[in-house]
Amino acid sequence: MSENLAADVAAFLAHKRALGRKYLSEEATLHLLLVYTDQCGVTESAGLTPQLLDEFVASRSRRRARSFNHLIGVLGTFLDWAVSQQLLAATP
Repeated sequence: MSENLAADVAAFLAHKRALGRKYLSEEATLHLLLVYTDQCGVTESAGLTPQLLDEFVASRSRRRARSFNHLIGVLGTFLDWAVSQQLLAATP
């Protein structure tokens, strides 16, 4: 398990970019997650709890369903990748 959430996000973005994807808007979304978790005092991947993620999503009010779905999709993709890389035991 990785201890540093920012390093995990950086590795995820590097992985996606190695596959030929730009992932610019996704990077911005994950940056928002890092800022939020930093404000909550969470710096470790293990600190990503369902409650924390629900609070993060609730703090990011979105007017359009497409924008909300993008937010959820980026988080889900990152968490699934973290599980596949054994950085997290399970998706919160």
